[in-house]
Amino acid sequence: MKQFLPIILICFFGLNVNAQWSALSTQNNDVTTESTGTTKNGLVTLVDANNNTFVAWTDSRNAATTGTDIYIQKIDAFGNRVYTNDIVVCNAVNNQSSINLIDDGNDGVIVIWLDNRISTGSADIYMQKINSTGTAAWAANGIVGVGNTDNQLSNFSVKLNSTDFAITWRQNVGGSSTTGIDIFSNKYDIASGNKLLTNDVAIVAVGGTQSLHQVMADGSNGFFCVWTDARSGTGAASSNDIMAQRVNNDGSLAWAITGVEVSNQAVGVNLTNSQLISDNNGGIIISWTDNREATANTGIYAQRLNGSGVKLWANDAIVCAAAGNQAGSQLVADGSGNAIIVWEDSRTTATTNRDIYAQKVNNDGSTAWSVNGVVVCNAVGNQNNGGVIRIVTDNAGGAVICWDDARSGGTPATIDVYAERISATGNALWNTTTSTGIPLSNVANSNQSLPVLAPRNGSQSFVAVYLDNENNTTAGNSISAQWFNSGGLLPITYSNLSAQRVNNYNQVNWTISCCNEISNYIIEKSTNATNFAPIGIVTGNSSSNYSYHDYNPSLGMNYYRIKATAKNGETKYSEVVAVRYNNISRVVSIYPNPVQTSAIIHLQNFAKGNYTLRLLNPQGKQVSTQYITIHQPSIYITIPMQQLAVGQYILSVSNAKGMLQYSSVVVKQ
Repeated sequence: MKQFLPIILICFFGLNVNAQWSALSTQNNDVTTESTGTTKNGLVTLVDANNNTFVAWTDSRNAATTGTDIYIQKIDAFGNRVYTNDIVVCNAVNNQSSINLIDDGNDGVIVIWLDNRISTGSADIYMQKINSTGTAAWAANGIVGVGNTDNQLSNFSVKLNSTDFAITWRQNVGGSSTTGIDIFSNKYDIASGNKLLTNDVAIVAVGGTQSLHQVMADGSNGFFCVWTDARSGTGAASSNDIMAQRVNNDGSLAWAITGVEVSNQAVGVNLTNSQLISDNNGGIIISWTDNREATANTGIYAQRLNGSGVKLWANDAIVCAAAGNQAGSQLVADGSGNAIIVWEDSRTTATTNRDIYAQKVNNDGSTAWSVNGVVVCNAVGNQNNGGVIRIVTDNAGGAVICWDDARSGGTPATIDVYAERISATGNALWNTTTSTGIPLSNVANSNQSLPVLAPRNGSQSFVAVYLDNENNTTAGNSISAQWFNSGGLLPITYSNLSAQRVNNYNQVNWTISCCNEISNYIIEKSTNATNFAPIGIVTGNSSSNYSYHDYNPSLGMNYYRIKATAKNGETKYSEVVAVRYNNISRVVSIYPNPVQTSAIIHLQNFAKGNYTLRLLNPQGKQVSTQYITIHQPSIYITIPMQQLAVGQYILSVSNAKGMLQYSSVVVKQ
């Protein structure tokens, strides 16, 4: 008679591999290594081709000696800090502010900022390249990008191609009021930072003040620029128009020297906060805020220009002209030549305070969704609560929108970070029942605010970075980040991970918290818990539960781990589980059986160690016990039974820990 009873050993090893991103909105992922005792502001972020997230900010940690400085940190694709300590970009005397980031194409970034080191009342523009290892490539505290006796304001940068980038800025030339504050630009070499144009380019230099400019690469080594313009409103403090210009790679102006009119309303109508995106056909779509419908209230409008600066819509598109104020519009291209525009909206202030709405404007100027837009979030409290509404494409014809949110209330108010995804047809895809979005970060008794949002490359996933005060009664703050995918799910989490022997194979089981981002799961095995090699692959699908059968287990310990491979090529490992496999079955032979006087027990292939043999009568009473030590593969034991009554008895073999290793029936005649 033979009977096989397997021994199963499951081991968990606490490997912290690629595990920085939190799967909980109530647990922040730290970006900076600095404590919350100092103030961070001015967050900017950039995701490179390898899904590293660069985060730069202004920092007060040395304010008493050097003023507000600039620091940067790099977060890898899995949320781990790359730099052991925050990297100092600039800690020159006086304040540095207004940060821009440019991808250098080589796992590093160029940081551009306004700098008051020469004079507290007049800023210059400086820049620094931070390479892939976090070291500064140019002179300590940066090199001058724009430095003259005038005051530079509102710098914006744009990458033109793999070798060039442009900086734009506002400047009051010579302090003269002849033309007010104008907009200028120049071009720079990504490798060295050298200025490439001998003279700065005057994008616009006309009467009145030009402000709130925005820039975007044109795809032909130049860029578009739009701005708020007061030239036609002389004498009317609230009169502004929206103007635009295109700058060629050589610095020449592609359109009329004074710019082209995007929208010009009657004196007293104030157009402001222009934003732009590509129309997917060589031109741009611009959105802005203006009060043409009611002096006391503002609405959202849009217009399209072709690559030559010609208006393509006979009338400005009315994005929203609902009651109350609509302001702070942001927009993103949907990939088909249309624009998705979001804004903050006070049409129902009496019940919900400020809400968030969205509208799609087609490339012919018509609106695709409900008149005056669809609700993105109408929770109580203010949405957006003080920052800029962030919007990026979801790469599926819709958009992902992120904001800071005061719905939690409290004194002082507790601010959280929320997000929602809107489909190409204007439907909410994450919170489909209450139009309130989902939390990315809502740590109790903590403020999370002023988020910035960036899409990741190669998949429908995103990174939000935000200021974080984990105790809003404490001065200062920190910086945190969160990853989430197109399903509104936070990072991949393995659970219910196990391994066990089943008959002649080992089975590995696991559960995954999100699955629509995973292409496949690679099963890796080791016999020493150190050197792993792939042994199989399971294709990702809509299921959360998976298993794999190892039909070629190794004799002894088998260690397994799972490598989830996302659609963009990223990987995340599970912890390690293990199971012992013995392919030589234990053999217990009893003869004769039935027995009259003594039973001879033959034990084969038992592990070395101490065992207990027990004989139990039909009532379960122990009638015979022997303690044995096994030193070799084969051993014989004799159990006298002549004094026992006729009947059936149970023979059991247990190890030194009392674990049952074998059980069978012995018949006494």
